[in-house]
Amino acid sequence: MSEWHTRAKAEGWPDSATIAQALGPDSVDLAAQRAAGQLLGVWFKHERCFRYPPWQFLDGQIHPHLSELLESLAGNPAMTPAADPGGWIRLVWLDSPRLSLSDLALAEGAASDGVAADEGTLSDEGRTPAEVFVFDALAVVALARADAIWVSTGA
Repeated sequence: MSEWHTRAKAEGWPDSATIAQALGPDSVDLAAQRAAGQLLGVWFKHERCFRYPPWQFLDGQIHPHLSELLESLAGNPAMTPAADPGGWIRLVWLDSPRLSLSDLALAEGAASDGVAADEGTLSDEGRTPAEVFVFDALAVVALARADAIWVSTGA
């Protein structure tokens, strides 16, 4: 976990007070948003606070597809807010590179014939759902849904 502490500090993951200030006084209680699966907070025991990975915010607000992503993840019983109140299971999923999120795989998925036009120049190296969510949120939501279905049905 110390790796995560170092990373969260280096990347400037805000805490609850910072998020509440950024979202404004009319924002819903962050604890309620975490419990409802509308926001991912990760509990840092040694700091005794939640920190929020910055990829889930866009222009100072909660990303418009975040609740859809977290709802899709919650299709896996281990990734519901109740089963993962500290956010660590969901964070590990979101930070695990996936080949299906490589530049090449996303381009092939977007191509009408399944063949990327610039296939030879695209990387086939896997990327994390958190990294891709910033620019292709729907691809990450689709992956979360597919993973949840696979966990639930084995298919």
